[in-house]
Amino acid sequence: MPEKVGERVFQNTRSYDCQVIIKDVDYTADLDKVRIVTSLTAPYQSIFLDVFIDQNDIILSKLYGQDKIKLSVRLLEQSLPGVPKEQIDFELMYVSSNFSVVMKDQLSEGKQKDRIPISILAVPRIPFKTATTFVNKIYFNKKSKEIIEDLVSTFTDAKIKYDTDGANPLLIDQCCIPPTTLIKSFTYLDRTFGLFNGPYVHFIDRDNTIHILNLNKKFNDDQAFTIYHLAQNAITDKILDICSDGKNFYTFYPIKSLYSGNTMYSLLAKNQNFIVKPRDSLSHTVTHDMDTLITKYGAVWKNPKSYVDSVTEKRTKFYTKDTGYDYEDSFSIASLTKILVGMSGLEIRLDQNLPILRLMEVGRNIKVIEQHNELIDLAGKFILKSSDLTFSKGGDSGSDWVSDVKLKLIRTNKTI
Repeated sequence: MPEKVGERVFQNTRSYDCQVIIKDVDYTADLDKVRIVTSLTAPYQSIFLDVFIDQNDIILSKLYGQDKIKLSVRLLEQSLPGVPKEQIDFELMYVSSNFSVVMKDQLSEGKQKDRIPISILAVPRIPFKTATTFVNKIYFNKKSKEIIEDLVSTFTDAKIKYDTDGANPLLIDQCCIPPTTLIKSFTYLDRTFGLFNGPYVHFIDRDNTIHILNLNKKFNDDQAFTIYHLAQNAITDKILDICSDGKNFYTFYPIKSLYSGNTMYSLLAKNQNFIVKPRDSLSHTVTHDMDTLITKYGAVWKNPKSYVDSVTEKRTKFYTKDTGYDYEDSFSIASLTKILVGMSGLEIRLDQNLPILRLMEVGRNIKVIEQHNELIDLAGKFILKSSDLTFSKGGDSGSDWVSDVKLKLIRTNKTI
């Protein structure tokens, strides 16, 4: 049953606590599952809420999307029940929902409630507002970084963190940002001029900070956290102790290894040619060799070698849809490496009592330590592409919150 805010009875658990409030009504008692998806492929997070509630409460309360949703996820301190070790608060916009309308009495008020599942998709309100803000402006003699920083400060209240290592130093004599959304303006600048000499991604976190990242340089940073893939005969108390500090984790689950070398070499071709139109010449061809491109500008950890069938090395491709910017090649490097950055990857599952914030730091580098000797070459540093955190009611009592985490890690090279 929904409760008035402030009347909820707090339930002690050994792990997490999740609370959801819609229109000043606490629906936590009816909440069954919370899923938080953070990914570099989307500008902001996606939140999925599964609630079991009587359909009359949905209809009479008009839970259709016009009201804010407040979500709190707390990691509880085991030694101090009820005391949050970490807490994340979201203010969400109700995007969509689905539920089945079941057959009931013509007038069912006052009778036994029949609870049905309702699934709600929501996104953080302020990051959504920032990403979809309308922009349009003309610039003279500005770098891409300066243009983006001005767009953010002029049209939004967001903060920005822009990687400077590897940023394109090109001074653009004139640039018109066409009428579009803020996020699409970033893509326009990257496609036209190239934000970095390397793969670029953007993401707006829950605090409304815009991250503009150069994945080519991420392995120069300290890793956000480390994951140990344990072998049966190599588990020690030392490793288990290390993995209790919030920066190191372990998993017993199988790790899925992904690689698409032949696909990328076939799609992009070993030899690439971009025919562009400089202002003082009829045409100019920007050329790239795939192996060199990966070595210099990919997200490579140690070994840049690609494992591909020799039949793909004969392919040549011409790109004719880009006007380019005189004789500059940054736009083509940015375009190609953005696809190549995920040529290799791992999918890892964790289900421990995990800190929440650290697992949402997409774009950071993660170190994987492999205890199976035969698999060491597949480990090393990766970039956190996405995290899929699910909190559901379960455990011994059936009412405790338990977690399940799926991580997707990427880099360009297969082996170290």
